[in-house]
Amino acid sequence: MAAMKWWGWGLEGTEFTHEDKPALAPFIEQVIGVDVRRPAPSPRPLDDLEIPPSHLPDALRAALERVVGDAWLSTDPLDRNRPRARQVAP
Repeated sequence: MAAMKWWGWGLEGTEFTHEDKPALAPFIEQVIGVDVRRPAPSPRPLDDLEIPPSHLPDALRAALERVVGDAWLSTDPLDRNRPRARQVAP
């Protein structure tokens, strides 16, 4: 499975642009008021984000671990903000 961008929107290295669709940018601006021709800010590096600690109660964590297994449950700040490439086995 290809790696997802860390913020979860699309595959790494894949882009969708309005540049080869001349009617798309004016349509988006007219309908929702966003000028897609203006350069977008780059996403902040994940390491620069201030991620608060988990507030998962111990009892709920234990119940979730019983259901999904401890390998599938993490309260690590980076794990909580990064899409998983793994899928649950049948």
